[in-house]
Amino acid sequence: MATKRGFLAWRAFSRSKEATFDTAATIDSTENHLGSDPIALSLDLVPDTDVDGGYEDATRQDEIAKRVEGEHSQRLTPNAAGLFLAYAMGNVSTVANEPAATFYTHTITPRPKTFASGVTALDISPITVDDTQGFPATGKLFFESDAVEVSYTSKTATTFVVGAHRATVDNEAISLKDVEVLHTLPSMTVLEEIGLSSKYQYTGVVVSRVEIEAARKQFARITATLMGSGTRTTQSTARPSILTAEPILKAGDATVLTGGTWDGRTYTGGANINTVIRSFRWAVINDIEEDDGYLFNGGFVRGRAERIRRSQEFSISLELHDNTYLNNLVNSDNVVLRVHFDATSSYALTLIFPRLRFRAVPMSGGVVVLVTDSDMSVLQHGNTGSVHVDVINLQDGYVY
Repeated sequence: MATKRGFLAWRAFSRSKEATFDTAATIDSTENHLGSDPIALSLDLVPDTDVDGGYEDATRQDEIAKRVEGEHSQRLTPNAAGLFLAYAMGNVSTVANEPAATFYTHTITPRPKTFASGVTALDISPITVDDTQGFPATGKLFFESDAVEVSYTSKTATTFVVGAHRATVDNEAISLKDVEVLHTLPSMTVLEEIGLSSKYQYTGVVVSRVEIEAARKQFARITATLMGSGTRTTQSTARPSILTAEPILKAGDATVLTGGTWDGRTYTGGANINTVIRSFRWAVINDIEEDDGYLFNGGFVRGRAERIRRSQEFSISLELHDNTYLNNLVNSDNVVLRVHFDATSSYALTLIFPRLRFRAVPMSGGVVVLVTDSDMSVLQHGNTGSVHVDVINLQDGYVY
């Protein structure tokens, strides 16, 4: 009997979310992974040992629920960053022909965000923006540069109908003020081949955790923890194409700046720390209560995907050259940090953290180079949120 080989495996994803949770979306492209184990289907089984039946051992066991879980780890590309971060945070705004013809810029944030398109004069309605994806039908807009708020009563694909407001500035950042409506996560469909014609499709899959890490002389890596509804079907779908034109991002492509200013749209200033940074790791964690997804009349599978409270982790390894980082810790300084991967052509990935704080600055190294492997808190900035991601590539959108 022939045995399976892991190197024959492949995995493909839907870039657009499922219109209804646990209903298959179109599979778009294959992503090569770094030896991740196959996605696992497991059953919650209950024996009858709590029943008086005349026997010491169980006489039967009954299925009560299905679970699907897995991890996907790969070398970081712009498409992988856009795909998994958009599903993890659920909010993405896409602009075509930016920064060059045929390219798209995808802005991914914890709360819906867009940018003013042109200037809308004082008290004139509607306000024109790049797009309104992810914004609810009604709500409150938040101008990030000066914390001005304005309510809107309806929207189109590129406008908000608003009341009295100040004049908008072209390209300024506008986000959703209210966050209470954003706890439902978008779901994707995943297709996996594990060799010897064993091909399965999983629906109702959400990203419960995503992590990006980079270190000197290494390719950057992205790892996504996946949680499915429990639905698995056998498929004969052909393998989708791989985005071979996408560059693999590495630490050698990245510029890291600290300090500077960020107004929600434009980063200026900052000090280059490329010569002292050794590595960094950033994670987004969606706190999902696994059992909450199983609903009345839902059979064996989850019927929804909601998170409790999202959190983030950030750690960084730095060579010590002065007391800057220790002083940042002692003074509880807010640190702005920007990581920009500038690959070939117009492909790029940018991570901006408006407010980080050191939690500890432990020093090590003995008689050689002194370093600090520090954990930092990712904090909410009152105006510009906790993190801003820009992905630039040739894909026309994610989630929506």
